[in-house]
Amino acid sequence: MEVESAMTGKAMPLRAAVRACDSLADFEKLITCRGQRSLQAMLDCFSIFLPCVRGDLQSVEELSYRFVGAQARENIAYTEVRYSPHLLMDGEYFTETEAGNPEPAIAAVTRGLRRGCAEHGIIVNQIICCISFQASWSMSIMQLAEKYRSAYPCAVVGVDVAAGEVGDDPAGHVEAFQKAKELGLKVTLHAGEVGGPENVRHAAFDFHAGRVGHGYAVADGQQEELLASLVRQGLHFEVCPTSSEETGAWRHETSEKPPWSEHPMRRMLEAGASVSINSDDPSVFLTSLTDELMLCISEVGLSREQILQLTLSALDAAFCSKEEKDLIQQKIQNFTST
Repeated sequence: MEVESAMTGKAMPLRAAVRACDSLADFEKLITCRGQRSLQAMLDCFSIFLPCVRGDLQSVEELSYRFVGAQARENIAYTEVRYSPHLLMDGEYFTETEAGNPEPAIAAVTRGLRRGCAEHGIIVNQIICCISFQASWSMSIMQLAEKYRSAYPCAVVGVDVAAGEVGDDPAGHVEAFQKAKELGLKVTLHAGEVGGPENVRHAAFDFHAGRVGHGYAVADGQQEELLASLVRQGLHFEVCPTSSEETGAWRHETSEKPPWSEHPMRRMLEAGASVSINSDDPSVFLTSLTDELMLCISEVGLSREQILQLTLSALDAAFCSKEEKDLIQQKIQNFTST
């Protein structure tokens, strides 16, 4: 449910493309991006479906509710859904500098998540996102995260920067993330996906991130010293296998079948890093967490024991409360003992 990535400035051509669709299959091609190895292709998908719900808080609530059901059907015990509340409110935000009031969006998402969690018996919390090129919004994100951090169930448990990497314009976000540190907010940042290794360094050491989304740039075989320092720091890497291939974030020269046994996650694991497997944007990439885990076993070559360890690493790095972690730990034990 990453809806924060839709800032391309191509609204009119994309709307025309939607109108030209003659079938649901045609529309599905517009909002998925398999086989293109392009981050921009992924961003264009968001530019199509985000305007359909922007400002429609009833739909936002309903989609949040249905999201929980989809997670439950995958036997997922815990999820942290991340989004930009600003982008769910009315406005063409790629041309505006003022953030407006995003609280109604948080309230709508929370209502939907709570309904879903009560019905399906799983735990879902929220991460709210700053936008990389709208640094003027970032302080309000910290204030909202502080306000809703104890609003369990389905609390706001952390913050992120999306629609780019914080290392692209670090100066614009320094004050807000210093505030996050003062408030004790949990931080995960997109870094080292299409940006370079310095973006991961910025995330860990300047912006106090406990986790990074992707981080592949430090696992290319040329950054052993930096990777080792990040492992010592305890940085957790949120690896998204299918996403890394489809966006071109994983850089390789193979034009046919990807050399999955050489995926950067292997170098991360060999270095002793804390790693989890994630689905990123399942609808856009036509994947699921089950698909990602099976890919790691069948193509990357990880063992089932390694998959269990990655699951436990994910739980250890999760931003949820101790009480929630204890419940999730018990579910994992029950599942693995059967």
